[in-house]
Amino acid sequence: MESTGVLWRAPYESLEDVGFGAEQLALVNARDIKAMVGRKTDRQDAIRLAEYARLGKFRKSFVPTREIRDQRLIARDFRKCKNDESRHRNRVQKTFNALGLRLSAIFSNFTGKAATAILDAWCDGVDNLKEVVEIKGGRLKAGTEAILEMLSKAIPEIVMPHLRKQREHLTYLQKRTDDVMATLRKAQQPYQESIDLLTTIPGIKETAARLIFAEIGDDLSSFPNAEHFASWIGVCPGNNESAGHAHRSGTPKGNKYLRTVRIECAQAVGLMRKGVLFQRFQAFAIKKGRLRGVMAMAHLLARIIFSILKSRTPYREVSSTTLRDVNVKKVTAAMTTAIRTAGLTLRDGLLVVEKTGEILVDVEDCA
Repeated sequence: MESTGVLWRAPYESLEDVGFGAEQLALVNARDIKAMVGRKTDRQDAIRLAEYARLGKFRKSFVPTREIRDQRLIARDFRKCKNDESRHRNRVQKTFNALGLRLSAIFSNFTGKAATAILDAWCDGVDNLKEVVEIKGGRLKAGTEAILEMLSKAIPEIVMPHLRKQREHLTYLQKRTDDVMATLRKAQQPYQESIDLLTTIPGIKETAARLIFAEIGDDLSSFPNAEHFASWIGVCPGNNESAGHAHRSGTPKGNKYLRTVRIECAQAVGLMRKGVLFQRFQAFAIKKGRLRGVMAMAHLLARIIFSILKSRTPYREVSSTTLRDVNVKKVTAAMTTAIRTAGLTLRDGLLVVEKTGEILVDVEDCA
């Protein structure tokens, strides 16, 4: 059958219920078998799919087991809940800013435990607000006087109930996100070993590991190698060649949920400041720029994940000279250009004026 959004799931699972297995079912990408423009009807689509099936001229899409597909539903709902929570948090902060209360001036994170306790007490209009601030605000960004001065602003009576509702809804969204993650943890209990293997990779913590596993599972036999796996995710270079000339092309389309998580993990590697993967990231950034370096690191992480899940062995760091080699090449090119521009040349370790032969510097003495 042709994959059309999420509409393939109902007939696919119905066929599974009556005994069809993954060997008998083939879900194919519409990109590979689409008809010519102007020659597309449901009947012609069915005829074309049947012809491809008889000839074997199709590539099966990766379809994990039903247990993993159920985990996908929960993991993707978690992502949507996190996005809803982030959007509503920004909405609440804009409301405070519009009222003249700039929370970023007194709280590093106004949804933290201490800030939440202080804002709840302020919204409820408690009489001992100063005591609450002194007890809860010992480690906050601003001092007690600054916090009390900011919260002393008068708020219109018609706005305060609206502000309380906004904060209550934010609390609900946070609890909803935590509940969805708890459900995902329970569903992935039988696969805890695979989750632990993924968390051995630098830049991948528990949440990212669970979201990654929910998309791919632990059976990657459908992918012949790591390059096919990275292409399915959409974190590999694109191919666009015609008449022997390679044209510029972006990365291919792939699993957008897995691609998002992988890029976030790649950016986390760039903030680590240590380790072999950080050095590889720095090398990518020097050669390609930071944005392309993030995508290159996401590609590398995809290959590492494929290798770890296939071999069932934890991540192990191997020393690399990639960053050193890139820096040496960069410095060498810069020095060569500078020497040529100045009309100099190197002869037997000596820096010489090319026209007159005057010796300026002995390179060995500089070392």
